[in-house]
Amino acid sequence: MADRKNRKRILIFGDSNTWGWDPQTEDQRHDRFVERLRSDCPEYEILEEGMNGRVLDVPGYLGPESGSASIRKAIERNLPLDLIVIALGSNDARRMYSPSIRVWKANLDAFLNALNAARTLCPHTPGLLVSPPLLNAEAIDREMLSTFSQSGQRILEQAQSEIQKAGEEICFYTLISSEIGLYGGGYDGIHLDASGHLRLAKALEEKFHTIFADSK
Repeated sequence: MADRKNRKRILIFGDSNTWGWDPQTEDQRHDRFVERLRSDCPEYEILEEGMNGRVLDVPGYLGPESGSASIRKAIERNLPLDLIVIALGSNDARRMYSPSIRVWKANLDAFLNALNAARTLCPHTPGLLVSPPLLNAEAIDREMLSTFSQSGQRILEQAQSEIQKAGEEICFYTLISSEIGLYGGGYDGIHLDASGHLRLAKALEEKFHTIFADSK
């Protein structure tokens, strides 16, 4: 085990895939990517802020706290931080929230404004934006998938390039799900299965090494 005092503190702020929701058991997965990172990367202290149903920012949203409303508190209670990881955007693509990529992008912009304001708490801490996984249209249980419809599938496909552009604009690193073949699992098409969590953990581990090497 690495010396706790010397470990890099990484905040991962996200939705149900960060929390580790398993649609088959309706419980938290023990093999979620956050736990894989904790076991495989003892040099990092992984701080999880995942919430089921969390959105970037939807006007009038009545569910769990939106990202915009909660990012400052999440950063504040986990200080000091060496890296902030944002993994949001899937829920905003549901047809009841975003009928188009234009609306989804407006939600992203509102969240990034809140994130930018919250980063005054740690202005020199680098960040990483993770684009939402693509939908698995071959899911066995299509009930959850139906809340996205074809418009949601298109939005998440277009969201990949929007996250890339956003990262460039705010000087954040990016991890683009379409580039690593990250799709929702085969059960409901949205939530990652064991292979998806493993794929994401490995990709994040590589990104962490790059980011901290750049900061030396």
